[in-house]
Amino acid sequence: MKKALAAVLLACISVICSCNKFTIGNETVAVQDITVPFQVIEFHDDVNVRLLHCDANHPAGHIQIKAGEHLINDISAEIQKTNEIVGHDTLYKLIIQNNNSGNFLHTYDYSIEMTVYYDTLYSLVFNSNAKNIVTDTLRGFYYPTHFTQDTLEWDSLAPNLLIELDGGSGDFNVLTNCYRVTTKFLHGTSCITTKGSATIASTFADYDCHGIIDSRELESHIHYVTSYGTNTIYAKTFSLLKASNYNIGRIYYVKYDKKTYDYIPDEGDWGWITHHCPEKKELIGDNIKPLVE
Repeated sequence: MKKALAAVLLACISVICSCNKFTIGNETVAVQDITVPFQVIEFHDDVNVRLLHCDANHPAGHIQIKAGEHLINDISAEIQKTNEIVGHDTLYKLIIQNNNSGNFLHTYDYSIEMTVYYDTLYSLVFNSNAKNIVTDTLRGFYYPTHFTQDTLEWDSLAPNLLIELDGGSGDFNVLTNCYRVTTKFLHGTSCITTKGSATIASTFADYDCHGIIDSRELESHIHYVTSYGTNTIYAKTFSLLKASNYNIGRIYYVKYDKKTYDYIPDEGDWGWITHHCPEKKELIGDNIKPLVE
């Protein structure tokens, strides 16, 4: 009986080891086109994502996925209707997931790369363990300045972007060029680096936040920071920093020399002429200090 059981067990192991479908397979590229316009992207699991603005050759919703051939069918990019309404329009969310993580027969030594082309973004929601999620220069979402029953007038000079970290432990890099950038760290141990420019930056960290918010290269005119967590926050601003720290985490603000920025309307770049950091400060708590590099 023992010999028979051992033989059956050995046969099963041999089948598993020799069967190619339990490997990730050769690297391949799949293409998917989302036809429903989306304004929110939600990231899950361990998919490394690069966001690029759409162009003549790559329309909004065009997605390229690079992974092993036995993994690629379990990587999904699906549209879901949200409860958010701006103006007359309901916002739609693109949800990115990797459903291979529950398959114990697959090796965990693999990389999944996804490129997503977008048009305009209202928010990015991170709940991911990806090694890297990178964006190009995000222009944000254009809010309507006022609207009547039939018409809307959009404020083309005030694009806004909301960044939410709802869990996970990934590393995220976001490059923005917006009027206002809001970062909300609600849960997890992720590290997010924000770069680029914003007229107004707002950063909030909740109690269960233990990662890093690095905005040393996000050059804002005004930056509001509120932290209830244990994480470290770096802020950089031209004129006003208003920070509140209610826990053992630390907030550092970056000092730098006088600079000159030019406004280039054709490229939509934000710029400010000759400001110092910080001209004014409103700080609360002992753990808010200038960064010495």
